[in-house]
Amino acid sequence: MSLTIVLVVIVALAAALAVIVLQRSAHAGDVPVPVRPTGAAAVLSDDDFSSTGEPFAVESAAAITTVAAGDEGTSIAAGSAGDVRAEAPLEPPVPAWTSQVAARTEPLDDEARERLLGDLGIVRAPWCVPILAQAYAEESKPALRCAALLALVGLRGSAEARAVLAQAAESPDASERAIAVAALANTQPAAAR
Repeated sequence: MSLTIVLVVIVALAAALAVIVLQRSAHAGDVPVPVRPTGAAAVLSDDDFSSTGEPFAVESAAAITTVAAGDEGTSIAAGSAGDVRAEAPLEPPVPAWTSQVAARTEPLDDEARERLLGDLGIVRAPWCVPILAQAYAEESKPALRCAALLALVGLRGSAEARAVLAQAAESPDASERAIAVAALANTQPAAAR
C-alpha cells in the first residue's frame, strides 16, 4: 500500500516537473497546446474539463507557432523538442517558356499564360512551335497544357508539333488525349483514313 502511494507521488512530481519545464520554455504569444496527463495524474475529475470540453489541462508551448498541415503548398518543419512551424508556401516553378514571348520580369498568372497560349495559336507561325512545345512540357495545370495543345493543333503540319501531339496522345489526362488524337487523325493523308 505504501509503495503504491510512493509511486503515485513520484508520477505526480514528474508530471508537475514537466509542466514547469514547459512553462519556463514558453514565450509570450504562443499557441495553447493540450497536455494530456499520464500515470496517476491521468485520473480526471469534473474540474479537469475546460469550457471547450477539452478533458486536459492546456499549457503554452514555445515550440508551436503555426500548424497548417493539409494545406496544399505548405511545408511543415519539425526541429528539436517538438518544434513545429509552417514555413512559407511552396511556390510552383515559374514556367520558362513565357520569357521567350513576354517581356516582363514578374511571372504571368494562369489566366495571362492561357491567353498567351491562345494568341500563339492564332499567330500560327513556325517560330511558335518550340515555344508551345516547351509550354506543354513545363505547365503542370491541365487547362494550360490543353491550351498549349489546342494552339499546336493549327501547327500540326510541323514535325515538332506532331511529336508533341503524339506524346499527348499517350497522356493519362483524357482531355489531352482527346485533343491530340483528334489533331493527329486530321493530319493523316486521305488514303490512310
